[in-house]
Amino acid sequence: MEKIALVKMDKASYECQYVEKAVQEAFRLMGYDAENFGTEEWNPLGRIIRPGDKVLIKPNMVMDRNYNPQGGLECLFTQASVVEAVLKYVVRALTEGQVVIADAPMQACNFDKLVKESGYLSMVEDFRHRYPHIHFELKDLRGVKSVWKNGFYRYYENSDAEQKIVRLDQDSEFAGLPVERIDAMRITDYDPDILHSHHNAERHEYAVAKDALDADVIINMPKPKTHAKAGITCALKNLVGMSVRKEYLPHHTNGEYTEESSTQGGDAYKTRTVFRRVEDFLLDWKNRCAQTYHLTKLAWLLQQCVRVDHLLARYFCQEQFSEGSWYGNHTISKTITDLNKIAFYADKEGKMPPAGHKKVRRYLIVADMVIAGDGQGPLSPSSNPVGLIGVGENPVAFDEVVATLYGAKMEYMHTINQARGTSNGKYPLISTEEQGQILSNNSAWNGKKWQDIQPKDKLTITAAKGWKKAFYN
Repeated sequence: MEKIALVKMDKASYECQYVEKAVQEAFRLMGYDAENFGTEEWNPLGRIIRPGDKVLIKPNMVMDRNYNPQGGLECLFTQASVVEAVLKYVVRALTEGQVVIADAPMQACNFDKLVKESGYLSMVEDFRHRYPHIHFELKDLRGVKSVWKNGFYRYYENSDAEQKIVRLDQDSEFAGLPVERIDAMRITDYDPDILHSHHNAERHEYAVAKDALDADVIINMPKPKTHAKAGITCALKNLVGMSVRKEYLPHHTNGEYTEESSTQGGDAYKTRTVFRRVEDFLLDWKNRCAQTYHLTKLAWLLQQCVRVDHLLARYFCQEQFSEGSWYGNHTISKTITDLNKIAFYADKEGKMPPAGHKKVRRYLIVADMVIAGDGQGPLSPSSNPVGLIGVGENPVAFDEVVATLYGAKMEYMHTINQARGTSNGKYPLISTEEQGQILSNNSAWNGKKWQDIQPKDKLTITAAKGWKKAFYN
């Protein structure tokens, strides 16, 4: 049974006193170093962190601004106070070694602004001063960044990014799909020809941060939110941020939905209309032109055509879904599952081991649900003060519990179902019989599995527009 600690806070606040108390209680509920709890010798993370280790702390940093003006930043990304509360126990276990706090946010994110204004930068500087025997780094993992200039995004390389290409090929979740479906895979705002060079009938590969592969321990610190393309983003989805280059990451598949869309057909939208087919064509050419400096004006014109076509589709055909932003998206779940297999099994050189090999990294989840994000996540979430800190060790079991608390219908949680489906595969993320059991200071949840949580005990969360059918609320 996989233990999952959920601590209901006295107050949904990021003040250190509340956050530290909740993190401490979550570790206590998990039974970490129980014999020393309450003493100065208590070392809850000593079970996974050893002196000299390289520890990767992976928050969800997504963007420096919330596109929902009323949403605020507390519901957008993992807050520095939660990371700091965990870091205090990391350094206690590590004594010497390396700590890297890193993410690959959206290309347009102003990383320097985010880490300065959120407190990440001052936090790291403080720990460097207090613990000189430990090497601390705060890193932007993106290989490509973008800036808005003259009405369009301009792309430029981040020369500091270090990556290794990890090939899954026939061990990918995309392996065995019809060639026409693989050829139709897309990611919004990226050249489809680049994506096709990394995902095709012979090859499925990802550009993964060297820091992730070098890590002995990964502490996954997601900011659970509703998500336009995946329904919900939690522990599984958060590892997308260890990918250096987003153009390796299929997000949806051009074409209309069919009952077999997990293996056939497309999932960009629900119903085939001439407007949506035209939109597919226009988006492909807009994204190709946007990568070439002397064609950016043409790309801008094509983007205006896309907007007009989009409005016409909604007016004449009542087609609300596009670019995979709805509950029928079966593409991004495969990408997420592939990246989790890499995180657990790929060696430091990015090589995948033979079948039967054990996971090579120690792993922990600490989720920031103090101020949850709902509605149009991940970039335009609304603030929802649910006041929770979550801790777990298996991302599949953890996400099942959180998704259920958020009011999701599990049959539509394709990422979770895809990841659970690896149980009998070469790189299992969870065994068939494993389930999550909640340990909580909330009696309505304590001792229960996700299937046992009653509707009256779930959180009130508003789904993204395209996912309302997939949530009870």
